[in-house]
Amino acid sequence: MKPKYLIAYFVVLLFITGCVPSRKYNDLLISKAKLEKDFNAYKVNEETNTRELKQLRKQVDGKILELNRLKADSAELAKSYAQLKSSNIELEAKFEAAMKQSEMMLSSSSSEVQVLNAQLSAKQRELDAKENDLKILAEKLEKSKTEIDAAKKALNEAQTKFQVAQKALEEKEASVNNLQSELAQREKRVNELESVIQKQEEQSKALRAKIAGALLGFNEADLSVEQRDGKVYVSLSQNLLFASGSTSIDSKGKDALRKLAEVLNRDTNFDIMIEGHTDNVPLRGSGQIKDNWDLSVMRSTSIVKELVKGGVTPSRIIAAGRGEYVPKADNETKEGRALNRRSEIILSPKLDELYQVIGN
Repeated sequence: MKPKYLIAYFVVLLFITGCVPSRKYNDLLISKAKLEKDFNAYKVNEETNTRELKQLRKQVDGKILELNRLKADSAELAKSYAQLKSSNIELEAKFEAAMKQSEMMLSSSSSEVQVLNAQLSAKQRELDAKENDLKILAEKLEKSKTEIDAAKKALNEAQTKFQVAQKALEEKEASVNNLQSELAQREKRVNELESVIQKQEEQSKALRAKIAGALLGFNEADLSVEQRDGKVYVSLSQNLLFASGSTSIDSKGKDALRKLAEVLNRDTNFDIMIEGHTDNVPLRGSGQIKDNWDLSVMRSTSIVKELVKGGVTPSRIIAAGRGEYVPKADNETKEGRALNRRSEIILSPKLDELYQVIGN
């Protein structure tokens, strides 16, 4: 996998961990990895089939050469057979002529008869030798025909194997093309995800800068603006917003929330969650506030109402209370408890575009 894709996957995974359901995206990455593995396996099979195909082609070429040689030998034997047959016909004619001549000369003298008999015996032996050669040639010709038939059969088998291997290779190539097409589609979706994530990252960075600029006049110890996991976190201390144990926002806190609302009204691409946090010092109230959890929830609700007064659409906001259970610092020290008594406004990019890419 190319390095830029590894970076893209890491960014996607980091973003999804923060604000996207991980199961669906992990399924996408697992599917992509499986396709790449299948693609590599098909490539190995394709190389093996190509080597086997080359071997079969080499065998076919060898069989064709052997068949041509056998055909040439068969033609030569047929030619020799025809020559011997012609010679045999001539010898038979001569033999018949000699027989007639011998019959005519029997009456002349016994010596001439003996000479003719000797000649006749010699011709007979020659004829027998020719017939024996003709028989041997006929056997060789039959053997050549058998070898030619065997070579043709082997050639047909080799051609059949070649066709089967060629068909299998074509099927593998088609499968590889399909895999390449599917991988290209997966890569396109990953690129789209990377583009959406980059866009949202830039939007979060711009929003952080706008909020930091709007809240520039407040004490840094009471207010911080951070960007983490694709989200913007605005942390407001208790000192800036509330009196101890109270859920009513003081004037300084309202001023900060009003300026924050102005920024949020100009940028509607972010959902808003208000989280209230406390230290671990037990709160024993006799009214509506029974404990730290009640306090954290009611403070979040107060902040929500103040943002709505500033013009923020209520459907964008979620109020939540964490009580003492997500501390920012150690509750064993005075300073740590002060840091834990805070309200966090978490701004998350809307995921409609991202879900649309993942769902395709």
